[in-house]
Amino acid sequence: MDGVRGLPDSTSKGRWLLYLLAITAAVLLILLMAAQTKGAASVTLRRAGPTFAAEGELAATLAQLAAQIEELKALAEKQLEASVQQGQDLSSELAALQQAQQSSSQAIAAELAALKNLTMTRNQQESLAHLQATFEGIYAEHAWGTDGNGSGSGSSLNKTVHTRELLLKRIIDLKARSMIDVPCGGMAWMPLVLEQVERKQPGFRYLGLDIARPVIEANKVTFRNKTNWKFDVKDMTRERLPKGYDLIHCRDALQHLSCPMIVNALHNFALSGAKYLLVGSYDAQPNQNIKSGDYFAINLRLPPFSLSNPDAIASENTPGEENKLQLLYRISELAKKDFDVMRLGCDAL
Repeated sequence: MDGVRGLPDSTSKGRWLLYLLAITAAVLLILLMAAQTKGAASVTLRRAGPTFAAEGELAATLAQLAAQIEELKALAEKQLEASVQQGQDLSSELAALQQAQQSSSQAIAAELAALKNLTMTRNQQESLAHLQATFEGIYAEHAWGTDGNGSGSGSSLNKTVHTRELLLKRIIDLKARSMIDVPCGGMAWMPLVLEQVERKQPGFRYLGLDIARPVIEANKVTFRNKTNWKFDVKDMTRERLPKGYDLIHCRDALQHLSCPMIVNALHNFALSGAKYLLVGSYDAQPNQNIKSGDYFAINLRLPPFSLSNPDAIASENTPGEENKLQLLYRISELAKKDFDVMRLGCDAL
């Protein structure tokens, strides 16, 4: 095996095979000669019987020849057995060494993966603290204004009239029984949709996630009587989303993230186990790599994301943002994307 000291290479294996064949041929030759010797001895003794002094001497000679033949046969069988055993021992040794090398390689790979995961975990903690502070600061300082309960004018009631109609129709058409809304923000317009969904589909489950802790705490208090509406703090760019939901809704979020963070979020969506992703995008170009917390008109259909074939495209008809879209993707198709290539594409922006 190449690269392992002490292991026979393919040439050595060939020499062992020739050695075993040579030994086998020698044994067969010995057995043949022994049989011929025994036969010749019998013929000779029958013809030369009168020359022997007595029958006892003849019997002794025959017995001696027979014993020699048996010894030769036993020796040949022993040599053949030893050769076979030696070949088996060599094969076993080779297999053991190969297994040892494989186990060693697996151990090294596991150690490297553990080290990488440890590094990622530390980076995630640092990223979570930074990103959380950024968006909590935006809400605390009303950086996006007071519309939409602090989530910005795009989340106000008058700018989400058509958006609410689109989302309601999509939920019903997809027969979705549950939805993750990430980020859920200040919940200025979503309750109007959820109440209509519940009338049409009793038992519909809603989970609102957001990285801003005060926003989630406020939502928990405001909607504490809604038993099927849950809220939790979650960083969608670093933390896995809960399983068991049909639809992921992500609006007015990705355009506020850096390119690598957007890729992380998309990757998280792909790992969610949900069936569909309904996500906001724009009919604009090109994409940018901003600092998280800023804004750009994201186009998920263009590089580096290149999610060019959504299952459905709908215009939100948002006043003042006519190029704002809703894109529908199957999570099973999203999961086929190469997110490492996407991340590399961020470096080109």
